[in-house]
Amino acid sequence: MDVRKSPHGKNWIGAKSAAAVVVVVIIIAAAFFLNSGAHARTISSSTPFVLRTGGTAYFSISGQKQAFSIFLKNASESGAEVYMSGYPVLEWPILEVYLTKAAEANVSLWNTGPADLQVKLVSSNATGASLIMTPVPATFSIKPSPGIKAVNPSQLYGQNAAQQTTISANSTAYTTPISTAVSTVTTTVQQSSGSAAFGLANNTYIGTLMAKYKQMYIKDTACTPSVYNSTLITYAKQSPVGPLSFYNVSRQTPGNLNVSASGTASGYRLTYTTISPSETSTAVTMYITASGSIINVTYGGIFTGMNYSQLSSSYIFQSGIGNDCGAYIP
Repeated sequence: MDVRKSPHGKNWIGAKSAAAVVVVVIIIAAAFFLNSGAHARTISSSTPFVLRTGGTAYFSISGQKQAFSIFLKNASESGAEVYMSGYPVLEWPILEVYLTKAAEANVSLWNTGPADLQVKLVSSNATGASLIMTPVPATFSIKPSPGIKAVNPSQLYGQNAAQQTTISANSTAYTTPISTAVSTVTTTVQQSSGSAAFGLANNTYIGTLMAKYKQMYIKDTACTPSVYNSTLITYAKQSPVGPLSFYNVSRQTPGNLNVSASGTASGYRLTYTTISPSETSTAVTMYITASGSIINVTYGGIFTGMNYSQLSSSYIFQSGIGNDCGAYIP
């Protein structure tokens, strides 16, 4: 797979196109707030998606609770331009992906770690595109394609984005008729102070680590008693009884990690909250300036008594276990 400049022009997204990209964010945001992932299509293997230009489809990967969208901005005989994001959209970077026929883009939907989805352009024309999306197991450790750019929604307002590249392929594409229409949501969603805070927080080392923890927690909701028992014995050298039984540990282990934001006199406060079957608690509170510099970080809940270095080491250990029970192992 070779990477070359976008066929749409040198400065594809610049001052002239920033407004157009903002429209993309607004459309995706509006669509998500109205749908909330309720109609997300779960994919566990190679799955075809047909989109009209300007249309949005919703999906989730089997074994994960997180919902995502894919929005077809432009398409032609030579390629297609799609945007992908998670829900709620203003907490997530927008992934810009430019594909030529038969191209396969390896995408990290979380924008952290290895690719977890492969997107292939089967055919396209001015009215739409036919895609095939395939989940990629984390154990494959496939690097995301270099032609993909992540853009925080807050950075699109009144700012220029960088020059884009196109992912292309040398193989011959086959043609699939485009017949399924997806309506475009036109409701306007206003930018909030929270969207700016999320964009800034995502670029900090704390925000990046919390995104990784969120990914692991959601993935590891697929943990089973038998896998947990063997994993605990292998990695912790302890027996799964009493407080360490699967029942007790699964009640305390988070299945998700959410973030909220509020304004302060000097910038923003980000609150990261873990959600487990037994409780919801504040794990991290981070204060940042209006430019994104960290002022202060405090840890609580399941992270009480820990610091960034310890949390980072714990994540490396738990995620490195390689199955769906890493978050359950102390």
